[in-house]
Amino acid sequence: METLRLPETTQVEVSFSVPDASTLYILSYQDLTTGNSYSTTATSNTSKVVTFALDDRYLTYTGTLDADVLTSASALVASDGVEVVKPYCDITSVKNKLGITTAQAIQVEKVARKLIESEVAGRFNFQRKQKEVYGMGLDYLPMDEKIQTLYYLYENGVKIYDYEDSDLQEYKISVDKTSIVTSVTEVNKM
Repeated sequence: METLRLPETTQVEVSFSVPDASTLYILSYQDLTTGNSYSTTATSNTSKVVTFALDDRYLTYTGTLDADVLTSASALVASDGVEVVKPYCDITSVKNKLGITTAQAIQVEKVARKLIESEVAGRFNFQRKQKEVYGMGLDYLPMDEKIQTLYYLYENGVKIYDYEDSDLQEYKISVDKTSIVTSVTEVNKM
């Protein structure tokens, strides 16, 4: 299942059909990218549909989730994959320019997104990840994917970089965004 994170969205929600109306259900889900697990509850409506609000993290970042809907007695009701995606265009603008419904505009955007992704061999998404990388004794720390922002850096369990602490900012992202390098200018000691 796919859920869009629109610019005007204040809460990312997913809905599931369930066997009972007016019953409390639990959504337990794991982000397959970060490995983080979350849980939330909601009560089904009279149409036997329960709508859960996802963690606020998904208002900013995309995610691939493995979700399970459980009863209050922890019995599995439904299991599904959830893809939280940001649309590549403004849905309202597409709807108004083409004179179509919101559902049709969402479908048009999805087709365009899939075509773009098939041509560029990948996705344009914004994710925050925690990675463990071994340095190998080099003057830089190579990464296996491009980095946009560096929040924290630890060496042997000790924090050596913190984006909020001016005393711990001796590292930066390289110009090509594929490694972490020191921001301290080397001095020739000859």
